[in-house]
Amino acid sequence: MPEQIISLLRKVAFETKTLKEARNRFADRLAPDFSIFDYLRTDEMGLSRCIANLLDPTGKHGQREVFLEEFLKKIGWSEIAKIRSVHLEEQANGQRRIDIFLKFESGEIIGIEN
Repeated sequence: MPEQIISLLRKVAFETKTLKEARNRFADRLAPDFSIFDYLRTDEMGLSRCIANLLDPTGKHGQREVFLEEFLKKIGWSEIAKIRSVHLEEQANGQRRIDIFLKFESGEIIGIEN
């Protein structure tokens, strides 16, 4: 095997070992393998709850209207509307339920199906 390949493999092995040691050393402070998403419901209702909370200016995220304003921009609303309420599983036409239902003070509504 050419010396360059052997040298490359030694370097990769050394750096991989160093990275593993660093991850172990700082795991209690940085939690590099932790993801809150491992504990969240990934079904439709869990996803709806997460999205609804982000779009709600009074949500636990504490970011006020930031997520709602970005969402409204993405869907092409020219002006930012003041939201009145965010509901999950709102009855739509007597039969169907809308996953996320946004009501605005202007009377406009947005239904989101995920």
